[in-house]
Amino acid sequence: MKYFLLLFILFSVGCATRPIPETSNPKKKIENAYRLRDRGQPIKAETLIGEALAIFKKRDSRSGVAGAYIAFGDLYKSKSYQGAIDTLENVHELKSYQDSANYYQKASDVYYEEGNTFMASWALMGMGDAYYSADNLEQACESYDMAEVISQEVSKNKRELESGIRRFRDHVNCHE
Repeated sequence: MKYFLLLFILFSVGCATRPIPETSNPKKKIENAYRLRDRGQPIKAETLIGEALAIFKKRDSRSGVAGAYIAFGDLYKSKSYQGAIDTLENVHELKSYQDSANYYQKASDVYYEEGNTFMASWALMGMGDAYYSADNLEQACESYDMAEVISQEVSKNKRELESGIRRFRDHVNCHE
């Protein structure tokens, strides 16, 4: 039993530290960026998202561009990235929660222009979360309100989205 537990631990650590493979696929680059972020390598993750964004722009893939914006928003509000501010402030110009919110807004705009109101609303919820992380409760609530307005246009998955928005608003106490 001891050996089985030891092998399991070694296998788990080995998988978690396995190098991220190189790829030219922008969707895979974003997937790999999330893995790097979760491993505590946010600067490498930022580079991969930037590479993916450039590819999506070159291909004129609006939904890909919006997805990369979401990935930047997720990255810049992450504990992994925000924790790097203390250790890397002189090495790299690090982004703030406001930068995270800005990327979510850009993603929402692109999704809305494309007619994807579900994802537009979802991006605004991410924006609200970024503001909440920055202790800007007024902006967080405004973002959730905008998400709710757009969610009124959503027919598919409407109840799920509205329920998620209510949970975020209740968590932040927007209606006090």
